[in-house]
Amino acid sequence: MKEAIKSHGFTEARKNLTALIDAAQSHQPQRIRKRKASEEDVLVVTSSLLRAAMSVAGERRFESAVLNEQNGSVTMTLEPFGLAVNARSKSEAVSQLMQDVRLYSDEYFARRSLYLQSPNRRSHLPLVLQVLLCSTDDELKELLGLA
Repeated sequence: MKEAIKSHGFTEARKNLTALIDAAQSHQPQRIRKRKASEEDVLVVTSSLLRAAMSVAGERRFESAVLNEQNGSVTMTLEPFGLAVNARSKSEAVSQLMQDVRLYSDEYFARRSLYLQSPNRRSHLPLVLQVLLCSTDDELKELLGLA
C-alpha cells in the first residue's frame, strides 16, 4: 500500500529538496524523519493545505463585536483572544484590532510552550496558526470576519 504521506530520511530529503518541495506544492505532504531521538519528524506542507486543515481542526472561530460609543468612538472586541480596542472610527478600530491580533499571534508562537500549557490559551493554537498564515491584510480581515 502506498504511503499517504511520503516519508524521507534527512539526507535523502536534503539531496532531493526540489522534488520534495514540488511534491508538497502538489498538496502531497512530505515527512522528513527525525535524525535523532531528541528530535521530532518534520512535515512539509503548503500553507493553503495547512490553512484548510486548521480551519476545520478547531471548533472555535473568531467572533467580533462593535460598539458605537456615546463620544463617537468605536470599540471592537475579538474573541476568543479577549482583545478589545477603541478608536475614532470603525476603520481605525479594525486596523488596530488586526495589529493586536498579529502581535498576540507572534507572542503566542514565540512563547508557545508557555501558551500551550495554559488552559485558557491552549485552544488558540489553530487560530494563531491561521493568523500567521495570512500574508495580506485582506486575508486577515476575512479570517477575522471583518471584511
